[in-house]
Amino acid sequence: MGNCFCKQKHHKMSESPVVAVIGSTGYVGKFIMPVFLDSLKNGKLKELRVLTAPEKMNSEKIQSYASAGAKVMSVDYKQVSSVTTALNGVDAVVSTLGTGEGIEDVKTILLDALVAAKVKLYFPSEFGTNHYKFLNYNHPLFEGKRKHFKQAKERGLNTIRILTGDIMEATFGKWFGLDCVSGVWTLVGNAADIPCAMTAERDLGRFTVEAILLAHSDVSGCPDEIEVYSDMKTLREYAKGFDKVSGRVTKIEQVPLEEFKAEYEKSADKEFVKLLMMMFAEGAYDFSNATGNQLLNPNEAKQFKMAVPPVVAVIGSTGYVGKFVMPAFLDGLKDGKLNELRVLTVQEKLKSEQIQSYVTSGAKAMVVDFKKVSTVTTALTGVDAVVSTIGTGDGIEDVKTALLDAMVAAKVKLYFPSEFGTNHYKFLNYNHPFFDGKRKHFKQAKERGLKTIRMLTGDFMEFAFSKLLGLDCVSGVWTLVGNAADIPCAMTAERDLGRFILEAIFHGLSDVSGCPDEIEVYSDMKTLREYAKGFDKVSGRVTKIEQVPLEEFKAEYEKSADKEFVKLLMMMFAEGAYDFSNATGNQLLNPNETVWKLKKFEEYAKESGGIPWKDAEVDVNVTV
Repeated sequence: MGNCFCKQKHHKMSESPVVAVIGSTGYVGKFIMPVFLDSLKNGKLKELRVLTAPEKMNSEKIQSYASAGAKVMSVDYKQVSSVTTALNGVDAVVSTLGTGEGIEDVKTILLDALVAAKVKLYFPSEFGTNHYKFLNYNHPLFEGKRKHFKQAKERGLNTIRILTGDIMEATFGKWFGLDCVSGVWTLVGNAADIPCAMTAERDLGRFTVEAILLAHSDVSGCPDEIEVYSDMKTLREYAKGFDKVSGRVTKIEQVPLEEFKAEYEKSADKEFVKLLMMMFAEGAYDFSNATGNQLLNPNEAKQFKMAVPPVVAVIGSTGYVGKFVMPAFLDGLKDGKLNELRVLTVQEKLKSEQIQSYVTSGAKAMVVDFKKVSTVTTALTGVDAVVSTIGTGDGIEDVKTALLDAMVAAKVKLYFPSEFGTNHYKFLNYNHPFFDGKRKHFKQAKERGLKTIRMLTGDFMEFAFSKLLGLDCVSGVWTLVGNAADIPCAMTAERDLGRFILEAIFHGLSDVSGCPDEIEVYSDMKTLREYAKGFDKVSGRVTKIEQVPLEEFKAEYEKSADKEFVKLLMMMFAEGAYDFSNATGNQLLNPNETVWKLKKFEEYAKESGGIPWKDAEVDVNVTV
């Protein structure tokens, strides 16, 4: 299973949920938390609380959660009132509590607190296996989970158990008889040839988040039990997969099931891993009939599925556009969506704070001399997709030509040139050296046989509402050309652009021939008059809109010697160049906002206090 999780329409909510996690520093907790923190950052979660005992408050792990935006709540698990206070206002609670001394008492107190705080959804710690398939699997660990689930239901809590394949990263060890080091696997009965579902650590958090969103939007329609997994093969097939990589041949030794079971029953300690080995043999991990994947991640966005995550290179990563697309790429690298992320830079920028921050986050900085095609080719060898955010300036055209030649030589599969900020192809009479250069470069890339995709966006939300474009929010007077006030005008938030590009890379590489050469995307779209009212709603002011006749404005522009670029953009507002009503890119890359939640204008209006650029100077060069 890949990482492109997609929700169905019934996951849509009027408001994102408040979620609390208990047991966040344990084995399961530590690998689901990154997804919860990403969901908080992306707006899927309104608030994320982490409940912890006072003695853990200052631990490195807990503090890392707090730094990432989570709200850390110190609780006394011996006092129901303390836990209740921490859970007041919470929509869903996820527990990853394991077993141990005093844990059962903690779980009972938690249930009482959940009821008192009127928590809507509860996900108990059921991760790792579906032990409900065969209730003759008796073990204190399973019995405790079953008892806890029953008690939660008896209290009237809407309780959902997420039942998974075995945890992929924990399974293939000597303790389960799967000794990859020695190359000898000891299996019980016919376990070698029975389907065995595995759930990757990084996927479990995604499944849980999607289950929360589904149940939060449709409590009655969400099942009490959801089976999910990342991949499913027989153990023999898993062995062959390891052998293909290692070059070895795994030896499989089989122990008769009844003989193994008899020894287990006679043993005093009832070793848990021995029970799991029998469960492999009896089909407890055969999730062939599981419906959870389709419910939470329908079709796994098949058009974006790749056998191996791609290697991506970014050029221009320290510029205006580069700096706000890089966070999405670094997140993609961290989440395993990218196999490798390379940042091409010149020698004098290698030690810069920005480049070094990328390296610290896992990117590979590659020093190139753009005057020498061979150095760029070397840096791009093995790269699947190249994203350029190079603007304009002295010598840039030569750099772009060298880049094209290097991509051909390195056999790069996919190229995204710097087309971000506007769709200037709608009306080809929009002539300006900036646009002419982009069009020429795109044509040269296609002529070289490169699969080239231009990402055409709405204007940048965080840049557009400035005096520079006539939208002077500080003075409260907007000067608009023609009927621009009432024509739809798409805006793309800085944080969304990287996500759009990332999804386009996955789509383009998984279906090169089926991916369009041009993709229009945006975060939100309203008329400029509606944007003005949105700012006014926050600031309490009333924006004055002054209109200049289009033909008069156009005539002055044509007569001007410098052909000021921002004046051209103001005419484009008036002529509908930013009307993305027929754009299909959002549905292609982020259908119904199921991959991530877009940043809407209302969020930006609140961020800016309704008066963007109040305390800042606008740099005319940011668009290029």
